[in-house]
Amino acid sequence: VGLIGYGNFGELLVGLLHGRVKTRVYSRSTGKIPEHLRASLEEVAACDYVVIAVPLAAYRSVLTELAKHIASTAAVIDVCSVKVIPCELIAELLPHNRAVATHPLFGPQTASKSLKGLTMVICDEQSDAAQALLVDRFCRLLGLSVVHMSAEEHESRWPKSTP
Repeated sequence: VGLIGYGNFGELLVGLLHGRVKTRVYSRSTGKIPEHLRASLEEVAACDYVVIAVPLAAYRSVLTELAKHIASTAAVIDVCSVKVIPCELIAELLPHNRAVATHPLFGPQTASKSLKGLTMVICDEQSDAAQALLVDRFCRLLGLSVVHMSAEEHESRWPKSTP
C-alpha cells in the first residue's frame, strides 16, 4: 500500500497498516516520515493500492502528478471527508484506475485506543465494486463498522465536513 500524505490522519493510517501490509509513504514534507517507510511519488505510484490522504485543496495537483506515474492496475483509495469533489477529480484525472471512495468517521484522537465501534463510510456508486468489497472486509477485520451510501447521501448527512 502506498500512502500520499503524512499529516495526522496519514500517520494514523501508517500505524494501522504497517505490520499488516508493506507500506510506502510519500509526502511533500518528509520530516515526520520514518526513514524505512519514506518513498518517492514514483515508488508509491507503483503500489497495488494508493491511498490519497491530503487536504482537498491539494487533490488536483497531487492527482495530476500521480497520473504521470500510476499504473492503470492500481486501486486508488480516497479518504477525504467530503466525497463529491474528490470523486469527480479522481474520475477526471485517473480515469483508468479503480477507485474506492471512503470517509473514515474517526481521527487520530478517537482511534488512539481502538477502532472497535468506529465507522468507515464507503460510497458505492463512486467505487469499483470488487475493490470496495476488499476495503469493506479489511475495515471489518480492523473492528470498524462499515456503512455504504452514495457520495450525495454522504454530503447531505455531513454537509459541514471539511477536508
